[in-house]
Amino acid sequence: MVNLGPNESNSVFMPITTAQYLYNAVGKADRLFMVLSDEYESGEYYQKFDEIIRNNHQIHPDDMSAFVTLDMKSQLNQFDIMIGGINALVWLVGLGTLLAGLIGISNIMMVTVKERTQEIGVRRALGAEPWTIIKQIMCESLVLTLAAGILGIVVGVWGLYFVNRMTATGESGFFANPHVPFIPAIAAFIILILGGLFAGFVPAKRALAIKAIEALRAE
Repeated sequence: MVNLGPNESNSVFMPITTAQYLYNAVGKADRLFMVLSDEYESGEYYQKFDEIIRNNHQIHPDDMSAFVTLDMKSQLNQFDIMIGGINALVWLVGLGTLLAGLIGISNIMMVTVKERTQEIGVRRALGAEPWTIIKQIMCESLVLTLAAGILGIVVGVWGLYFVNRMTATGESGFFANPHVPFIPAIAAFIILILGGLFAGFVPAKRALAIKAIEALRAE
C-alpha cells in the first residue's frame, strides 16, 4: 500500500520476505516502486519501464488492463501547485483584511485629528515642532494597530490549539497538528508595524497642514 497520509501510527512496516510468507506469496511481487532523484523527470522514465515490462511479459501495447502504471511525482507536483494556490489565496485574503483594518484605523485617526484641532493649534502656537505632532499621531495609530493585531494573533493561536486538541484523538488526516509557523507570524507582526505607521502618516500630514490661527478659531 502507498500511504500518503501523515498519520503513520496506524501503519505496520515489515520486511518483504515476512510479508510474502504472511500472505502466502513467496517469490511473488505484484507491485514495483521506483524512486528517481529530483533532477530527473519521472514522466519519460516510467514510460520506458512500462515498455520494458510489456516486452518481458508479452503484453500488447494497447492493453491497459494488464497492469497499471502511476506517476506519483506528477501527482505530487499537482498537489504542491494546489497547496501553493491555497497559500496565495490565504495571503491575499489576509492582506485584504489587513488593508481594510488599516483604512478603518486611518479614518479613526482622521476623526481624532479633526476633534483635536484646537489642541494641535495650541501646541503649534506654543512652538511644538512638526515632528512632535507627527510622532504623536503615528504612535497612537501604531498602538491601535498592534493592539488589534496582537489580539488577533493570540486568538488565532489559541483557536488552532483547541482545534489540535479536538483532532488529536481522531482521524484528522491532512489537518493533523495545525499550528502557526514562526516565520509567517513574524512577517505578520512586521506588516502590522509598517501598516500602523502608514495608517497614521496621512492623518499626521493633515494635522501639519492645519495653521495655528485657524486651529485656534475652530470649534
